[in-house]
Amino acid sequence: MQHQILLVEDDPHDVELTTLALERCQFAHTLKVTRDGIDAMALLEACAADALPAVILLDLKLPGMNGLEVLRRIRAAPHLQALPVVVLSASAEPHDRDAARELGAEDYIVKPMDWHVFNKTLCRVLKFSLPHRP
Repeated sequence: MQHQILLVEDDPHDVELTTLALERCQFAHTLKVTRDGIDAMALLEACAADALPAVILLDLKLPGMNGLEVLRRIRAAPHLQALPVVVLSASAEPHDRDAARELGAEDYIVKPMDWHVFNKTLCRVLKFSLPHRP
């Protein structure tokens, strides 16, 4: 079964690294990329319940609408609030990490990413998120 993963990331280099990490996890998936928070929310709000992504990988520093606002809106929307969200951020600031966790992020990975930590964390999150999706 193909699972859809939504990557919300404006940096092409980070998109490439994430794509490689997903391939190494060896989960059957399709990757949808949006480059800002506004497009991500528009995509999610337009999705039917059975077409929602299995997991969202969300950058914090995005043009248009930042990642914390995207996460806040996801958690406020009844049809989206159960979606697993992993935050990817250049910020190692405790207040950013705490804010993401308070809003319900499953994990928080600091960029630039240690490749092995990122790959291991991503595979772990997908292992627990993807099998439970219909």
